[in-house]
Amino acid sequence: MDSTKDKSYILIVDDQPQNIQLIGTLLRPYYQLSVTDDGYKAISIAKSKLPDLILLDVMMPEISGYEVCEELKKDPTTKDIPIIFLTAKHESEDIVKGFKLGAVDYIIKPFNKDEILVRISTHLRLKASEKMLIQKNEELELLNNQKDKFFSIIAHDLRGPLSGLVGLAEILSNELTKLPQEEALELISSMRDSADKLSKLLDNLLQWSRVQIGLVKFTPVSVDIAALLNQNIDLLCETANRKEIKITNDTPENIRANIDVNMFNTILRNFLTNAIKFSYRKGTIKVKTELSESGETTISVTDEGTGISKGNIEKLFKINEKVFSSGTEGEPSTGLGLLLCKDLAEKMGGSIRVSSEPGKGSTFSVTLPIGQ
Repeated sequence: MDSTKDKSYILIVDDQPQNIQLIGTLLRPYYQLSVTDDGYKAISIAKSKLPDLILLDVMMPEISGYEVCEELKKDPTTKDIPIIFLTAKHESEDIVKGFKLGAVDYIIKPFNKDEILVRISTHLRLKASEKMLIQKNEELELLNNQKDKFFSIIAHDLRGPLSGLVGLAEILSNELTKLPQEEALELISSMRDSADKLSKLLDNLLQWSRVQIGLVKFTPVSVDIAALLNQNIDLLCETANRKEIKITNDTPENIRANIDVNMFNTILRNFLTNAIKFSYRKGTIKVKTELSESGETTISVTDEGTGISKGNIEKLFKINEKVFSSGTEGEPSTGLGLLLCKDLAEKMGGSIRVSSEPGKGSTFSVTLPIGQ
């Protein structure tokens, strides 16, 4: 081992000083150690420090090793710690009792030095393998959730506009020569809207998938925050004007920061698009920038729209949850944009926060460690 930090941590519990001294001398070059001669103290140490393995004497005053083991196995925080019993008894029923209580092994006194080292090393490796297996299972579960999200988006979001596009194209193909020009133009406009929805959804879907597999790299540059916010607001002004919505920008001039412009633009445009979508006609959307003393910058987008229930707020950034709701004038929602925003914010070392009250509006904020 190169350093103490890299060494496994073992708790030794034995009421015989000579045993503690012997085991301690043997193990100290290889492991971090804590020792105690009291079963109650052992329980306290195990619960507070969570050792990687416990060497536990069976016969102790006041409380036996069996009782200590039983107590630790009841507690979810300590139940998975491997326990090796130290015993002077050879009777099979005592050994069986230890295994039934959850022990992984036993060592009979007087100790054989090589045996102690081998048994401890074996069970620490098994524990490490088990931990790695749990981690891999969690990763697989996450991948399955992502797969389910993809299927959900394809089934729910792509099918709608795609079916509409196909249906409208079929009507035009069969009836174009019979339709008045005004009706034909309306159908073409509807086709354009469906194609636009598909394009935006696919853009989000592809960008999110690129983030998941690590193809999106964080590339910070120095930018003027107020100017960048105004650029994004200008891009969405036409969409806001259709609903007679006013967008204000309360951002001090000359705030420069090192950010990834593409990631930031994606986050802000999602915030603004959602604010417009869920705002009522003639409403106001406020963009605001605040600097903290610790060097963090928070950009928030506040609307006066429909708001979000507490239950749905908790689902917004979860891969395995779905929040599909239409805007105030029937605008569709993919349920993917905010998930993408969360991942991008975290790639920039930041975070996203949501506060909302149904019927009174919402505030979406991104906080980044970029203040200069």
